[in-house]
This record gives sequence, structure tokens and C-alpha cells, in this order.
Amino acid sequence: MIRCQQPNAHPDRCSCSPAGTEQVSSAWLAQLREEYRQYAEECERLRGELQHRDKLLAEMQAAWDTALEAGKLMNAQLTAIREQEPVAWQSRFTDEEWAKCSRGHFDWVKREPEAFPGGYEARELYALPPQQLGAIGTHWPPFAKKVLAKMRRFYSCAEDPGSGGVDIGRHWLDLLTQLELLNRVQRSPALWEISQQGEDLLHAEVNE
Repeated sequence: MIRCQQPNAHPDRCSCSPAGTEQVSSAWLAQLREEYRQYAEECERLRGELQHRDKLLAEMQAAWDTALEAGKLMNAQLTAIREQEPVAWQSRFTDEEWAKCSRGHFDWVKREPEAFPGGYEARELYALPPQQLGAIGTHWPPFAKKVLAKMRRFYSCAEDPGSGGVDIGRHWLDLLTQLELLNRVQRSPALWEISQQGEDLLHAEVNE
């Protein structure tokens, strides 16, 4: 046992322990060890969550990069389609089927839209260039075909008054808007419409 060398310097203390030390109970040490163990477990859990989130972020970034590449490919192919001369023209009221019309009628609708009632529209139809017929079916990545499927679903829901709205999900609406296939025309309540580029995509013959 260590004895104090100067017991007279601190007569208020016992002489069995150095000045400034205290006895530590085993129960307190056990509690301290248990708290440290719990802290270590919590750190490990948080580290695992961070790694999982990093993985999800990497997957989301990869999916976003794929979407952008798919959008660029579709834009290039749709641009090639638009460079061709239209092969037909159609017009309709919003709730009706498309019907064939003349080029002169199409030009009139586009030139003087105020001459027609609301909900009346006209469009051009294009034929795919021969070099694009194979390319669309064989070179579009799976994500691009998924984009086309979502566009078709949007169109189907929009054309059906009893559908109760579009059911492709908000993230797809935002993505299709980013790809310029949809236009957001109203914020509250949120409304979207198919852009001219989206119309071109829907009327392309894609071999799936």
C-alpha cells in the first residue's frame, strides 16, 4: 500500500491514498463499460446506414446518368424524324379521336388558333427514315423503352376521362418533364401535357 510522504500537509485526509485520488466502485466501471459498448454499437449502426445511403445515392446517380443518355439518344432520333417531310396531318377536339385533315387545315390551325374553339388541335405525322427503323429497336437501352412505356401510360390515362388521373408516379412526371417529353402547364393543382417531342416519340414505331 502506498503511504503519504507528507501526512502533516493534509491532516484532513487519510494517509492510505495519494492526495487527489478517489476510490472507484466496480459498479460504476461496469456501467461505464456498458455505455461505451452501446456507443460503439450505435456508431457501427450509423456507419452501416451511411454506407447504405451512399450505395443508394450511387445507384440513383447511375440511373439519372442513364436517363440523360437515353434522353439524348431519343432527342437525336426524334430530330432525325422531324427533318423528314410530314406524311400526313390530323386534327381533333380534345375528347375525340384524331381524324385525317389536309396540310392546309393544319397550317390554318397553327397560324390562326384563335379561329378555333378551345380544345381543338392539329398535328403532323412523320415516317421514320429508313436508317432509323433498325436503330430504334436495337440500340435503345432498356431505360429508354421504359420511358416510352411511361409515356404511353400517361397518354392512355390522359385520354380516359374515367381514369382518375395519371398513375405513373410523381418522380416519372418530373423525369419526363426534364426530358422535355412533358410540359408542366399548371402548378396547383399540378397539370402536365405532352410536348411536341413527346407526341413525336409516341408516334414512332419502336420495336420492343
